[in-house]
Amino acid sequence: MKKILFAASLFVIAVASVSCSKDDKTSDPADAITLNMSNESNGQTMLEGAIYIDDSNNFVAADGCVMMSLGKVDGLGGIAFSSIGHTSSQIAVQSGYGYAAFISRSLMRFPSGKYALPAGSTDADYLKIYVVSQLKKKNEVVGAAVKYAAVTPKRYGLPEFGSAVVKVSNYTNNSASLTLSTSDFEYDFGDAASQFNVRKEGSKLIFSPAEYAYNTKGSYPLFIRIRESYTKVYVAVVE
Repeated sequence: MKKILFAASLFVIAVASVSCSKDDKTSDPADAITLNMSNESNGQTMLEGAIYIDDSNNFVAADGCVMMSLGKVDGLGGIAFSSIGHTSSQIAVQSGYGYAAFISRSLMRFPSGKYALPAGSTDADYLKIYVVSQLKKKNEVVGAAVKYAAVTPKRYGLPEFGSAVVKVSNYTNNSASLTLSTSDFEYDFGDAASQFNVRKEGSKLIFSPAEYAYNTKGSYPLFIRIRESYTKVYVAVVE
């Protein structure tokens, strides 16, 4: 998968679909690749050196990769998802279905059980895959015709990775807030959660030191997820 997802960073990824008309929302991305994948017994075609089809008609993800099935979709351009849920290294090949493939180490698990990728990072590029049809030799299924494209995780207006986004005084009657681009977000404050009172109000996160907690001057990591992307920022305690 390194070959796939890191090679993709060497050229510009066209995330938006190229449409034939304003109403055509499922056209293939400009950089889509078409591939006939023969299964294990018929040559074992490798998709970017990391994914193949076994003799039981399953995609098998190797090289530290996992896949997610997205069900029936209207072509490669119709593949979309709001979060990353259950993934597997082996998943059934079904005509007309969409899939996504990820580098496992790029995924972060949030308290909800959903996963996300670092926003805007080409090191975390993932693949969208669409199964066009089965490949048959006489009456035997010998593989599948697929289309795929590499995608960089969107930013969704998330703060820059590694930035200090909030400064809070270490007195309990002080507070500070962070406004995000949407109210549909999830956060993980880790062990620092017990040191702060944190509340969510619409698209805002509001922080203040917890009662009886005296936070020493420093920075506390905060992870925020919007859809399939996340960022890591810091809440800084100041005197």
